[in-house]
Parts: sequence; structure tokens; C-alpha cells
Amino acid sequence: MVLDILRMAQSEGIVLFSEEGRLKFRAKTAGPSDDLRAAIANHKQDLIAVLAQNDTDDAAQLPEVAEIGAPAPLSQTQSRIFFQENAYELKKHLCIAVGLSL
Repeated sequence: MVLDILRMAQSEGIVLFSEEGRLKFRAKTAGPSDDLRAAIANHKQDLIAVLAQNDTDDAAQLPEVAEIGAPAPLSQTQSRIFFQENAYELKKHLCIAVGLSL
């Protein structure tokens, strides 16, 4: 039922979210319809639990922020090229000549 309520809210242009254990919403247009208000009131605690769980999951997936001035980590491709350049001195082999006809 919670997913149905979230879909109904989305179709009305309303975003439901939890903040400090309270259910809140943002609306692009008018507020929620009477049917949506009744559904939210009947399942308020379930909505808060689901939305709070999603908030903590999103926070756990955020990347760590490096200190200002710290070197940025290399991507996998950059690490591979750096390793090849230093280990095998293949600098000429990493340059690929390409001719394009436009």
C-alpha cells in the first residue's frame, strides 16, 4: 500500500519525504487531493518508516569527500595507464594515431 501511495503522490506532482521522523511533502502545484490525504493519514507510520530507510540507504552510498587540496583518486583507466607508463615505459604505444574523414 505504501508504494501505491507514493505512486499516487507522484502522479499528482507531490514528493513525500521524511525529516527528523516527520512526514513532509513538496508540491509543484496544489496540495494533495482528499483521497491522497486520507491514504497518507491511514498509513503515515509505514510511509515514515519506508522513507526514513531510503534516506539512510542513500547516505550510505554517497562517496566520501576528500579534504581540500588532497590529490584526487585516479579512475581505473587512469590507474592502468599510469601503471603501464611507469612499469613498461610504453609511452609511445599509448598514443594512437587516428585519421577521421568528416
